[in-house]
Amino acid sequence: MKRENELPVRKCRFCGDEFRAKRHDQVFCGKAHRQAFHRRAELRGATAVELLIAWRVTRGGKKGILGEIAAVVDGWIKEDRDAGALQYENGERK
Repeated sequence: MKRENELPVRKCRFCGDEFRAKRHDQVFCGKAHRQAFHRRAELRGATAVELLIAWRVTRGGKKGILGEIAAVVDGWIKEDRDAGALQYENGERK
């Protein structure tokens, strides 16, 4: 078994805080953040799917649909920033 100082230091995918991974595939600092990340992804995914279907079904003909999609995503980015959640820079996760 590895000693504490031999365990890899990683950044939590939800909060961005550093933690020592106890498993080789661990990407969250704890159970609560893993669950919160997946709940948020599920809710956001459902919203994104509805908007993308509306865009595709109307073949982009629904006026303002891309603006609506952008506004929803901008809201998610603001929520994450306000919550101190992991951010993106130049399209990459920080």
